[in-house]
Amino acid sequence: MSELLELLTERTVQAIEHLQETATVCLDRMLPAGELLSATFLNDGKVMVCGNGPSAASAQLLSSYLLHRFSHDRPALPAINLSNNSALITQIGVESSINDVFAKPIQALAQPQDLLVVFDHGSKIGNLIQAVQAAHNRGLRVLAFTSQSGEDIPSVLTPDDIELAVPQTGARAVEAHTLLIHLLCELIDLHIFGTEE
Repeated sequence: MSELLELLTERTVQAIEHLQETATVCLDRMLPAGELLSATFLNDGKVMVCGNGPSAASAQLLSSYLLHRFSHDRPALPAINLSNNSALITQIGVESSINDVFAKPIQALAQPQDLLVVFDHGSKIGNLIQAVQAAHNRGLRVLAFTSQSGEDIPSVLTPDDIELAVPQTGARAVEAHTLLIHLLCELIDLHIFGTEE
């Protein structure tokens, strides 16, 4: 039993170290990312969010915080989780291409004042590439949460987009993205509602 406790302690210390590394690498880009998200809402835009697998859970976490609340009651902020419609995703995947599952809703719903947020923890990401390209075609900027192994998404970002690249991959990247989501939601509440509580 003590060996298992040692293992858990080791994993916890590793997680803390990875989060500290994320802070060192990403905090300077958090302020412009928070300003971008806040400006989207202040300009009557909405946020469209997507990701695959565990990153779909990150997309759901962000959209639920925006639509409901983060740490205190406030008006809802408009967000659409593109990863959440299983009927649409499976129909597009079977009848068209899995790479179109996020791009098609963006083509149909996005307006130039909107923002696309993509999450990539290091998986196969053809559909995220297509989503970014569809967003650019509709005049949207992109906020990309990427991972150490991600090279494809940065290759399609423009200078107007923002990338938050965490120095991990897989589950560690998901943990790091969760930290960044929490920090961004706090920034949004401060920018738009002027409160920390």
